[in-house]
Amino acid sequence: VARQIDSAIEAGPAFTDNPGADGRWLRILFAATEIPMRLRLADVELVYNVFRKQEAQTPGEQQKAIEEASRRYLRAEQLANQLAPRTHRALDDALHLAAFFVLCQPEEPDLESLRREIAKVQRNVCHDHE
Repeated sequence: VARQIDSAIEAGPAFTDNPGADGRWLRILFAATEIPMRLRLADVELVYNVFRKQEAQTPGEQQKAIEEASRRYLRAEQLANQLAPRTHRALDDALHLAAFFVLCQPEEPDLESLRREIAKVQRNVCHDHE
């Protein structure tokens, strides 16, 4: 498992909703191996902040931008809950956060492609454990 995690870090930091707890378990995992832990964890709150930062200048523009960001955030969260619900299991929660991140992007996501990607990851992980 540590080797698989280590090989996946080329993409950048891993986002988590609990970097303290996840970091502790990862340190325990890597300490039990000869593999040095190079993985960096980042709080998913950084992704959420995309919606909170606004470039608007006037109070009216700021309010309008905040309302639009709130709508986008809620829509992304609702769709992520439908596509990849949280179950407090590592894979499901990781898929939820990944779907949420994709849905937060400014461009309109292709929901069918996202569904297929989630299903593909689930199949691959389940197949690896057989």
